[in-house]
Amino acid sequence: MNILRSNLTFIREEIARITEVKTQLENGPGARSDDAVKIFGTYEEILSNLNSLLRYEYDAEMNG
Repeated sequence: MNILRSNLTFIREEIARITEVKTQLENGPGARSDDAVKIFGTYEEILSNLNSLLRYEYDAEMNG
């Protein structure tokens, strides 16, 4: 259970960190460049995967 809680904490921290970096990039110069658009897409995919992991971990906690 401690490992599960540690993983949940890590995932939440990563979601917050990546969201902050994405927000800074969105508000920075060059946010409309082709490279920025690719990076935004990558950040969205990472955030989606982390949120999926968070749901998976919660399911494990409820069933464990």
